[in-house]
Amino acid sequence: MASNRTIFTYRDPWGSEHELALVRTIYQMTGNLAVEALVADRGDEEYGQTWCNVTVNLGRLPEPDLAFLDTNNMSKELVETLDSLGVYEYTGRKARSGYCEYPLVRFTEDAMGAMRRR
Repeated sequence: MASNRTIFTYRDPWGSEHELALVRTIYQMTGNLAVEALVADRGDEEYGQTWCNVTVNLGRLPEPDLAFLDTNNMSKELVETLDSLGVYEYTGRKARSGYCEYPLVRFTEDAMGAMRRR
């Protein structure tokens, strides 16, 4: 994630490989960091359709690099891929919404700098 390009390869639960890119924006209601994974095209800076939301909005957060991971809707394989890339660091805090717990993470400076704004 140290480069200006955020394209990475993700292997889904069925063994297929996909090129994805992370982009960032904000949630309008809280101003929190919002991160999406998009289908990537190495020849197109605009990328493609949304693959999944990486984060979920669970109330106002005090710092712009903090976000809750959407582990309810994101596959464990994608979470593991992002973990291995060092895109974020776990804070040890979690928030509950319904029957799910979402870990609070801090996106690294490298990842924040590499993600294109949407």
